[in-house]
Amino acid sequence: MLANQATGDPGWGWLPRMAARVPRLARDLRARRAWLPLVVFGRVLPARRLVAAVAARRPASLPLPAIPAVGAPLAAPSVTRAVDLLRRDGLCAGLRLDPGFVAEIRRFAESRPCEGGLDWSTRFWPHEQAEVERRSGQSLVVGHFPDNERDCPAIGRFIRHPWLHAVAAGYFGRPATILDVRLWWSFPSTNRSRAALMLAGQDSFHFDLTDWQELKFFFYLTDVGPRSGAHHFVRGSHARRPLRHQLSPFSARTAPDILAAYGPEAIEVLTGPAGFGFVEDPFGFHTGAAVEEGRRLCLEVSFGITGLLRRRDYGGPG
Repeated sequence: MLANQATGDPGWGWLPRMAARVPRLARDLRARRAWLPLVVFGRVLPARRLVAAVAARRPASLPLPAIPAVGAPLAAPSVTRAVDLLRRDGLCAGLRLDPGFVAEIRRFAESRPCEGGLDWSTRFWPHEQAEVERRSGQSLVVGHFPDNERDCPAIGRFIRHPWLHAVAAGYFGRPATILDVRLWWSFPSTNRSRAALMLAGQDSFHFDLTDWQELKFFFYLTDVGPRSGAHHFVRGSHARRPLRHQLSPFSARTAPDILAAYGPEAIEVLTGPAGFGFVEDPFGFHTGAAVEEGRRLCLEVSFGITGLLRRRDYGGPG
């Protein structure tokens, strides 16, 4: 179990959480007033199901993009099997990327600086993370690459892969919109702060409130074991949730709360070699473990139905 959650995290109370969350909410609502209904009602299961049912009956506002006949090398279950698992568990694992494709993206990620820090403005080379963290006193637990689908041809090709679009459309019941494409390193940190972990979505079970329906496809581009940033997902929590969780203003929950609500058998720990992938409904509770050894490179492609918060600073769980 995640070490920072073992005691229920008593040091991160509701007042500092609210103080950190309100500025983000105000910023997002100023930029997109249409997001307000999602903020208020999007955490309530009947409201989400109603919006999803209405959306599935309406013509899609955006057509599916033209998809090349040959996509990036990807081994995956059938679309029908993947959609069935997602509806039941909120999770479908067992995806595999071709090693040559993985190596191409890794070369890209190792050949340029990434961005991290609490305001995402500190630029550093991945291999210099420990030294930059020591010199600056910052907590550099992650390093992101902006515009990676534009700068990395392999990623630009991959986001048009027909299997990704077919699974998202099958799960939503209508063509899907790409919300975001992220490529980032996760690092061990000697200056690990609670604020940095929350911003990175690490060591804190939470759900995403980015769209009325969303899917995220994750791919490890380095070997990931239990101590190198394994992703944790609570199976079934995308569709079954205690009322107190639906009515809470916060998306983050402590590990004891998650265990009490769903039981230890529901928590799936996702480890695997470079190229291993999975797709999840991020309304289900999930988190990444803080990296204790090595460093993790991860690619994420997220799909939604409205694009309300396309390409935003997610700001971590609240």
